[in-house]
Amino acid sequence: MKQKLFTGNFTLLILGQISSLIGNYTLKFALSMHILEITGSASVFAGILSIAIVPTIFLSPFGGILADRAN
Repeated sequence: MKQKLFTGNFTLLILGQISSLIGNYTLKFALSMHILEITGSASVFAGILSIAIVPTIFLSPFGGILADRAN
Protein backbone atom coordinates (compact mmCIF):
# COMPACT_ATOMS: atom_id res chain seq x y z
CA MET A 1 0.00 0.00 0.00
CA LYS A 2 1.58 3.22 -1.17
CA GLN A 3 0.55 6.48 0.51
CA LYS A 4 1.06 10.00 -0.76
CA LEU A 5 3.04 12.32 1.48
CA PHE A 6 1.51 15.59 0.35
CA THR A 7 -2.14 15.04 1.18
CA GLY A 8 -4.45 18.02 1.57
CA ASN A 9 -4.13 18.17 5.36
CA PHE A 10 -0.33 17.86 5.28
CA THR A 11 -0.08 20.65 2.72
CA LEU A 12 -2.26 22.89 4.90
CA LEU A 13 -0.05 22.08 7.90
CA ILE A 14 3.11 23.02 6.00
CA LEU A 15 1.57 26.25 4.69
CA GLY A 16 0.43 27.14 8.20
CA GLN A 17 3.91 26.55 9.59
CA ILE A 18 5.49 28.68 6.86
CA SER A 19 3.10 31.56 7.47
CA SER A 20 3.67 31.29 11.22
CA LEU A 21 7.46 31.45 10.81
CA ILE A 22 7.22 34.43 8.49
CA GLY A 23 4.97 36.19 11.00
CA ASN A 24 7.30 35.45 13.92
CA TYR A 25 10.40 36.75 12.16
CA THR A 26 8.52 39.79 10.86
CA LEU A 27 7.39 40.59 14.40
CA LYS A 28 10.93 40.26 15.75
CA PHE A 29 12.25 42.57 13.05
CA ALA A 30 9.41 45.09 13.44
CA LEU A 31 9.89 45.29 17.21
CA SER A 32 13.61 45.83 16.70
CA MET A 33 12.87 48.58 14.15
CA HIS A 34 10.51 50.20 16.65
CA ILE A 35 13.30 50.20 19.24
CA LEU A 36 15.60 51.77 16.63
CA GLU A 37 13.08 54.54 15.99
CA ILE A 38 12.64 55.22 19.71
CA THR A 39 16.29 55.14 20.73
CA GLY A 40 18.04 56.05 17.49
CA SER A 41 20.82 53.66 18.46
CA ALA A 42 21.95 51.01 15.99
CA SER A 43 23.72 49.08 18.75
CA VAL A 44 20.49 48.76 20.78
CA PHE A 45 18.70 47.66 17.58
CA ALA A 46 21.34 44.98 16.92
CA GLY A 47 21.31 43.89 20.55
CA ILE A 48 17.54 43.42 20.66
CA LEU A 49 17.57 41.57 17.34
CA SER A 50 20.39 39.31 18.57
CA ILE A 51 18.68 38.60 21.88
CA ALA A 52 15.49 37.63 20.01
CA ILE A 53 17.43 35.02 18.01
CA VAL A 54 19.45 33.53 20.91
CA PRO A 55 16.68 31.19 22.22
CA THR A 56 16.27 29.71 18.75
CA ILE A 57 19.98 29.03 18.47
CA PHE A 58 20.30 27.40 21.89
CA LEU A 59 17.00 25.50 22.02
CA SER A 60 16.95 24.11 18.47
CA PRO A 61 19.31 21.19 19.22
CA PHE A 62 17.14 20.13 22.16
CA GLY A 63 14.01 20.39 20.01
CA GLY A 64 15.67 18.17 17.42
CA ILE A 65 16.60 15.60 20.03
CA LEU A 66 13.08 15.64 21.45
CA ALA A 67 11.55 15.28 17.98
CA ASP A 68 13.78 12.29 17.25
CA ARG A 69 13.03 10.48 20.50
CA ALA A 70 9.30 11.18 20.92
CA ASN A 71 6.52 9.47 19.02
